[in-house]
Amino acid sequence: MEPYGLRVGWSLAGTSLLLGEDDLSFAYDWSGKKVSGGKEDEFGEPFSEGDIIGCYTSFSTDGAAQLSFHKNGRFIGVAFSLGASVLENRPLFPHILCKSCSVRFLLDPTAPPWYPCPPGFTPLAALPVGQRVRATQTPFCRAQCEVLLMVGLPGSGKSHWARTHMKQHPDKQYRLLGTEELLACMISGGQSDSRLQQACQCLTDLIKMAAQTPGNYILDQCNILFSARRYKLQLFAGFRRQVVVVFPSADEWRRRLSQHQLNDWVRIPETALLKLQVSCSLPEQQSDLLEDLQYVELSQEQAQELLQEYKDEARRLLPPIPKPEKRKPRLYKKRPCHEVPPPSHRTQWTGWNNARLMQSWSQQPRYWNMVHQDQGHYYRGLGYSSYEGYW
Repeated sequence: MEPYGLRVGWSLAGTSLLLGEDDLSFAYDWSGKKVSGGKEDEFGEPFSEGDIIGCYTSFSTDGAAQLSFHKNGRFIGVAFSLGASVLENRPLFPHILCKSCSVRFLLDPTAPPWYPCPPGFTPLAALPVGQRVRATQTPFCRAQCEVLLMVGLPGSGKSHWARTHMKQHPDKQYRLLGTEELLACMISGGQSDSRLQQACQCLTDLIKMAAQTPGNYILDQCNILFSARRYKLQLFAGFRRQVVVVFPSADEWRRRLSQHQLNDWVRIPETALLKLQVSCSLPEQQSDLLEDLQYVELSQEQAQELLQEYKDEARRLLPPIPKPEKRKPRLYKKRPCHEVPPPSHRTQWTGWNNARLMQSWSQQPRYWNMVHQDQGHYYRGLGYSSYEGYW
């Protein structure tokens, strides 16, 4: 896996920040390939540190466009030809994706160009105001921001609801923060458990960063523990905090869970699923933690009744909680007290006496060095915690 990377190009509003991963996102990769819709094709030559890349768009009268690139003032080629039906009169925005590197932009229309502009093109910053389209601005202060905290069991439909809500409110420019979103961005190999742990840790850090950055966010996790909900909602104090509970009927939940596991090739262990049901708690309206509570499937009363049925059934199916064994106290024979010389004569001990003393110390019982081993709670095993973070 390369330690750094860079993509430059264009994209439409509402596409992924990962340039080239959406169908309406078009990139020239540092490896020399062109990328769109997550598909890489051979295009030109690689570029690296010190190179100057020019991104050019040529619009025709019928609304079609051609995207071409230059390297150090030299024409590389036309990478993408977009028909009018693709753009549908929507504006293209310059887009760059960096990994472990930094870039500079030339946006001052009065500054001399780094390389001569091809005939017929106008620098972006020099375009007339009537030909420019401003992107939707994000909120500037916390009071203007909102955060949606999704709550629900695995496979209940939280991600589907969140993505549908984002499409219905494009002006809000929600940023979806979820483990599945991060796993989709991870292109490195490795064991699935290792990638899952990395994604969960990254998501924890991203949520902390989001709480300090103005914007609108959707936190897409199970969030079925009261302590987890309280911690995240307290992080976003000052935001408009809304909790959305997705709790379908029993038959519908089983159908969605089976479909989700089939599509994503992920199967949550039955025992872990039962533990999640036992530990699940549904939120109630609390003015100090949230401003709005919404149940989008079953009502709150119906969801609480069904959850209690889940809990009773899960407790019946789970193995009993192992009780820690009571250990009998170990008895040690009282050792005789050795006479020692007065303090004033301790410096006159011989090597033989020192050896005897060290030998006597080393033979003392080691019970003071034993570490107490907490057996932990039955429902706090690795299987539970990792899957709760994923779903």
